[in-house]
Amino acid sequence: MEAYKERMIEEYKQLKERYNKLHRLLVKYDAGTLDFTLNCPVDLLRRQAEAMWDYLYILEVRAEIEGVPLEDLGESVSAEPIDASPIDLSPFKPIAPIPTPRPVEPIKEDK
Repeated sequence: MEAYKERMIEEYKQLKERYNKLHRLLVKYDAGTLDFTLNCPVDLLRRQAEAMWDYLYILEVRAEIEGVPLEDLGESVSAEPIDASPIDLSPFKPIAPIPTPRPVEPIKEDK
């Protein structure tokens, strides 16, 4: 495998691991179960998580185009399993809107 593809796989794995840890921290914060006080505003961490998610998605699209095998690394960030069991959320009010992923425009090559 070409060296740049190996670097891309490693970058994707590291970013996905960091994203998952930050996501878990935000879940615990929202649930009120975080066992320490944040040093920076939670909105900044939410923006960071959104940017990381966008970058993961960009890497997945690029990998698909360039034939880089990310599928061996588990589920993609865009295909995380969802727990569909019903939950009564009426006692909770939203802390902040959940960011929605922005579509990535395909790169147009000049001819």
